[in-house]
Amino acid sequence: MFDFKHASLFLSLVQLITIVTLLIKVPKFAENGYQLDSKDQFRLSNGDNIIVLVLDRYGNEQFEKVSKEYPEIKECLKDFTYYNNADSRYSNTFPSMTHLMTGIKRDYDNDKWLDTVWFNERTQNFYELLHNDGYTVHLYSPYAATVYGNVENMKGMIDNICPSKLRKNYKLIYSLLEKATIYRYAPFALKPRFEVRSFVYNEMVTSAEPEYKNSEFYNFLITEKLSIDDSLNNIFIVDHILGMHDPYEIDENANKLDGDDLSASPEVLTSITRGLHVILAEYFDQLKALGIYDDATIIVTADHGDYFNAGGIQPILFVKQKGESHAEYQINSSPVSHEDFQGTIMTFIGEDKTPFGTSIYDWKEGDRRERFIDNHTEGIYYTDRNELYKVIEDNHIVY
Repeated sequence: MFDFKHASLFLSLVQLITIVTLLIKVPKFAENGYQLDSKDQFRLSNGDNIIVLVLDRYGNEQFEKVSKEYPEIKECLKDFTYYNNADSRYSNTFPSMTHLMTGIKRDYDNDKWLDTVWFNERTQNFYELLHNDGYTVHLYSPYAATVYGNVENMKGMIDNICPSKLRKNYKLIYSLLEKATIYRYAPFALKPRFEVRSFVYNEMVTSAEPEYKNSEFYNFLITEKLSIDDSLNNIFIVDHILGMHDPYEIDENANKLDGDDLSASPEVLTSITRGLHVILAEYFDQLKALGIYDDATIIVTADHGDYFNAGGIQPILFVKQKGESHAEYQINSSPVSHEDFQGTIMTFIGEDKTPFGTSIYDWKEGDRRERFIDNHTEGIYYTDRNELYKVIEDNHIVY
């Protein structure tokens, strides 16, 4: 006869041994490593503030679709120019964010590419010019080692670098072990109830990285608020948050939802879109309260569009220059690209952009420009979105 009591004790013992082994070995994971320090994520300067808010996987078609139904989400962006024909070059966070921060295109023939991007002359010159003009450079982005390579390589360019600090989620670790045990012995029909989505495992042991989830970012905004650091002359800050990426964990008011199992239904995606604009509105309102909004240069964009859920392959791109103000946002259909990012930043700080290529201001509506789709090696020419999708269809490009 099967002894459930002893079987239960045996499984508990196995779980205990696994937990103890994991927690003993985990600190060695990041020994002598580096990470992006999050302590100044919400601090700005009394001087020039160049703020780049990257909302992951937020496509321009998603914005246009939701803003048509809920026009109030546009209100917080009325002082911006909306570039509705932007191109991110890549369709994943890696290498899109890597390219954005270094200006170096992905070399698919070089397995060591990620180890070289921060030692490139162009990359180093870009950050040297920012520092020479009195800018502190802060990058807040998740999974830094995966997206940007060895964080130590950023030293001298990105200023918020610190030794790794591990956080162990004991409750989650035990919960996952318990689910795994139940899943192993549960009847087949019940197994789906105990499945664990892959991203959850990333949260068992994490470094104390910047606030990335929409709910966490918003919670900090409304509880701790933005502040001015008098020790900063100027700041160039890039904040990369979850945006439209799963897990889907905020509602239309940017409140955190229970659980991370929401599907990408149109209703859920619409709610998240509205919630993101609540976060943007709060961020901008706090800039105004600090008296630094008008003179701030702000870019709101995405690392790439949403090729999964028909949100638009092209990313959103909103830009507010220092002193820019409108009754409602302006629309510009020039063929701009993330490849213009560094040149645009150099234009903002009054430096020669020539070594960094073009800026978004070098293009006008109707220009034909070679822009690349994802990792395809042949460039395609297109002037607007309709032509882009026709090229994709005609060439049977699958995302």
